[in-house]
Amino acid sequence: MSTIDPSQLTAADLSNPALSAQDLADITAARPDLRPYVATHPSLYPALGQWLGGEGGGSPHAPGSL
Repeated sequence: MSTIDPSQLTAADLSNPALSAQDLADITAARPDLRPYVATHPSLYPALGQWLGGEGGGSPHAPGSL
């Protein structure tokens, strides 16, 4: 379970290398405006990267966030 609150994050917060893959999934699901920053994060996992590159705008849930 993530300990971050996506509603409180800014784009600058996405530069934190300590964000986990689950954090990124949670952020992607909750904050479509931050998806471009998630897409460049070093902890981005392949399935989320593919989702962001393809379906990212159409579904409210990122892979792994359900």
